[in-house]
Amino acid sequence: MPINISPPLSPARYTPLPLSAVSPTPGGWMHSQLTAQLHGLCGKKWLGGGPYPGHVENSSWVGGAGYDGLEEAYTYWLNGALPLSILLQDDDNGGLLLEEIEYGIDYIFDMARENGGWLGPKVNDSPWSSFRFCTAITTYIDAFDSTPTGAAADITTDPKRTKRAKRAVLTMFQHASSLLEYLKSSPLAPGSWEHARWVELLEAYAYLMSSKHWSASDQGQQDVVVNLLTVAQQQGFDWLAWLESNESNPFVNSSDASIRGWFPSNTADSDAIGENRWLPTVDRQWTHGVNLAQALQVYALLYRLDSTNDTTWLDRGRDAFDRVMDLHGQSTGVFTADENLAGREANRGTETCAVVELMNSAFNSFSISGDVRYLDQVELVAYNALPAAFFNGTMWSLNYYQQVNKIDAMQYPPNCEDDARPCQYCFGLLFECCVSNHVQGWPKFVMRQVQISAEGHVAI
Repeated sequence: MPINISPPLSPARYTPLPLSAVSPTPGGWMHSQLTAQLHGLCGKKWLGGGPYPGHVENSSWVGGAGYDGLEEAYTYWLNGALPLSILLQDDDNGGLLLEEIEYGIDYIFDMARENGGWLGPKVNDSPWSSFRFCTAITTYIDAFDSTPTGAAADITTDPKRTKRAKRAVLTMFQHASSLLEYLKSSPLAPGSWEHARWVELLEAYAYLMSSKHWSASDQGQQDVVVNLLTVAQQQGFDWLAWLESNESNPFVNSSDASIRGWFPSNTADSDAIGENRWLPTVDRQWTHGVNLAQALQVYALLYRLDSTNDTTWLDRGRDAFDRVMDLHGQSTGVFTADENLAGREANRGTETCAVVELMNSAFNSFSISGDVRYLDQVELVAYNALPAAFFNGTMWSLNYYQQVNKIDAMQYPPNCEDDARPCQYCFGLLFECCVSNHVQGWPKFVMRQVQISAEGHVAI
């Protein structure tokens, strides 16, 4: 099927209310979860221990020294901390957190202006963290400068925040131009994070294209965004062909009969891929749990971005989602991902990042398609897998992997990935990705609880 990214967008079945119109009930259970996050790892911004101190405040995104070649912690954290601070802005600590976030956003926008529209650091020539920033900043636009579908008027906000939201829109357009030029000379490299995670650009810019800001932009700005998404899709990993591949329709062919170049259907093949035993024919990035969880929304987004209203995209997306869960699903609603797919064995784990990314993709797939089975999946994950990641209600500690039939948080075989960094199942602060990315789970769950149907009806 040819991929055609061209406005106007095909219609979404539901649209979440703007974030500023959503408020959890004080004293309720969900409010207590958000408050625990505010007073835990998220609100204190203490992300990482030992050799990884201060990943948010020391990020090169906000002028710090930085810490590795991804600079993922700040943008992961922002993607959850921003909606959290808006949901709890009436709480003194929530309001303070929002102000601190805005200080950082202003710095990032100022630096982008100096750097020709480029957002954030480009560490080791990887632009991936800018993809996540674009996704995160749409939350600010949505909260402070959006028009609710089916509602009478804009939610009234602080004029300074409305101005900052408009600046965010302009910066996203400018970054699209800068990133497009970059990709022309430095294509997304196979095996890289940005090659696997290009779908994030679709998520971020599909929001922009569906907003009132798109019709207010000029044709040149619109053409740049469409060209960027087209180039990213052409250069990025072909998730569609991979997810739909099988023995009779392989993704890649190999002269070695022991290498099976299609989407894995069992634990043995999954482990061979995850342990890089089939390189260079099959890459572990293709079965990395976080990459896959992010990518599962690609069908719904391509339907949305294709003006032909071709619903076969949605049918294929449902088939792909069901296939992943049939082959690798667990009773908690997630698939095995320690860090890579691992079949259906209950003694295999799932990375916390994959938990929250799966929730996000399922929610987006529901909003676009209207298929309530995605909502059932979100609830199953939210009330089983997500709480399992935390040591207790304080949200000061979490595990890297969770396992369905594990009755303790001790480390013993199978060690799923890295023996040099022990206790992936223990509660602690092992890797900066999950320590920062877990934050999006509850806030994004709450902000999508009330949606407006295409006919203007309220859906809860």
